[in-house]
Amino acid sequence: MHLKVSAPRAYSFFGEVVAFASFL
Repeated sequence: MHLKVSAPRAYSFFGEVVAFASFL
């Protein structure tokens, strides 16, 4: 698995989830 490639996407996705959760 390419962690270096999937890491940025995972962090951005996690950031969106946190933003959505805080919005609720």
